[in-house]
Amino acid sequence: MNPLAHYHFLIERLLGPDGDVDAAVAAFIAPLPPGDPDEIETHLEVAWDLLVIAAADTPVASQTLLVDLVAGVQRHELPGVRVWAQRVLTDLPLLGDRLSRAWDEPHDPDDWVRLNAFAARLTASVADFLPLGLRTIVTALEERGPLPPAIEWFRHAGTQLVDACVHGRTYAGRLGDPAARAEGGFSVTRWIAWRNALADRGSPDGVKLMSRFDARIAAHFRG
Repeated sequence: MNPLAHYHFLIERLLGPDGDVDAAVAAFIAPLPPGDPDEIETHLEVAWDLLVIAAADTPVASQTLLVDLVAGVQRHELPGVRVWAQRVLTDLPLLGDRLSRAWDEPHDPDDWVRLNAFAARLTASVADFLPLGLRTIVTALEERGPLPPAIEWFRHAGTQLVDACVHGRTYAGRLGDPAARAEGGFSVTRWIAWRNALADRGSPDGVKLMSRFDARIAAHFRG
């Protein structure tokens, strides 16, 4: 079975009525040839692309299976194998790249909300994709774009967002161009501006989600 058919069937079965995460993780890893990084890269490109497509089409409440699949894959390693200088599969090589590509493409509004929710949920439990969240939030709250995709980040990855703001994380050294597109990184000043923007645009849900961290922001100013 070619990689496209294999991973399409894997995800379809996982999201079906009898979805089994452990079986999906085993099926994800099975076709990866441990001694051939180029072939592994080809498989991962296909697998992650299909995962991103599935996440955009899956209701947020049902995305847990997809998040658990990524977490399960991450717990495995092919010793001595590197793709893009990252461990396979512990560092989840190419997943960030395939997600970043999705951020450069147009999406149906509902798909875009679901995809942001998925990336935020991964950030909260599996791997750090906060630069993608920053791009979404900047578009929504600094450029008056659609609010629902940004609110998913505060809903699912609020702790990670406020930590990044308190510590002034920029990601510039690690992620380069995507961080540059996000216009300067995280800061407490920016967090406060986002909270005010949500209030100004009449989003009580967004304000409520951010207000969970008011004490953390106040503690930052106390020193």
